[in-house]
Amino acid sequence: MKLISFNFILFLILHISHATAQVNTEWMRDENVEKTFTNKLKLDFGYETSKGEIFDIRFTASSNFYIQNNLHAFLVMNYQNGFISNSDGRDIILNRGFGHLRFTKSINSNLDIELFFQAGFNDFILIKDRKLFGSGLRKNIVQMETIKSFLGIGFMQEKEIYDLKQNFEQLLLRQTSYSTILYQISEDIYINNILYFQPSIKDINDFRLLLENELQFKVNNAFRINVNINYRFDNDPHGDSKKSYFQINNGFEFDF
Repeated sequence: MKLISFNFILFLILHISHATAQVNTEWMRDENVEKTFTNKLKLDFGYETSKGEIFDIRFTASSNFYIQNNLHAFLVMNYQNGFISNSDGRDIILNRGFGHLRFTKSINSNLDIELFFQAGFNDFILIKDRKLFGSGLRKNIVQMETIKSFLGIGFMQEKEIYDLKQNFEQLLLRQTSYSTILYQISEDIYINNILYFQPSIKDINDFRLLLENELQFKVNNAFRINVNINYRFDNDPHGDSKKSYFQINNGFEFDF
């Protein structure tokens, strides 16, 4: 319960601090094992700030497939496009996206083993190409009617190619861990919170922290309105990129 309180407090702090002021693959995971095959479509409009300001549109599609013998597979495809407003007034088109494929096998009722693959790009933080694969364990911590919580831990090998003249390619082995909280406020309102921590195995000073929050309003069984407030911190960024940035998105989700 201490972990739940910690994550929930972090969510509230970020929401209060930046409501006036990354697509998460966990959000696209469907836990309803009674449905063999499900799909989700999300469309978000957002505002983001780091060295410049961004106004963008983001499209995400996912498919979940429950196979026999407690095997779950899901695929997430994401593409985002927008404009950056710099201090010198120039507008630059933003392009970023990724594809993520994950397989989960239940060991018992509270523990899963996972295998995942991802490829993507992100102009905003100068990543021309990023590929990774990894594996880990996912533990069910809390399973209640209104609260669900999971812990994940594993390792991933990533290769990143940057739009830089020096240190343009990095090959790193990272430890990856995350905690997820799904909280149902009422019959039609949900809060999702996830905290990622991804340190390099070789260099403890090279780590990434991602905090992603989503508030969902259920309109009916197929349609939801959502608000996302995300924070990313990279202690060892490349080039002249800033260490942190915030992202705010509003949109809707369609399930079928």
